[in-house]
Amino acid sequence: MMTDYLAPAPFPVNKTPMDIPRDQVRRIALDHCVSVKEIMSPNQQRHVAHARFAAYVALRDRGLSMPQIGRFFKRDHTTVLHGIRRAKELGL
Repeated sequence: MMTDYLAPAPFPVNKTPMDIPRDQVRRIALDHCVSVKEIMSPNQQRHVAHARFAAYVALRDRGLSMPQIGRFFKRDHTTVLHGIRRAKELGL
């Protein structure tokens, strides 16, 4: 019976609302060959900014509001709006 307690849970355990954005940002960081730390930083290098813009779009598509995305990235919601518009221009 002891092994039943050691088996992985069939559902996510202790997921918080902020785990969804973290998971999305990790996936985008891998797709764009940058680190999560770079995406979250104020780094303005083109490849990092494009990855950040893609993360904004992905989180917006998941249903997060621009103020929520801004709080997650420690940026203003208008910065997120600009990033989403820029991502659409670039076709990201």
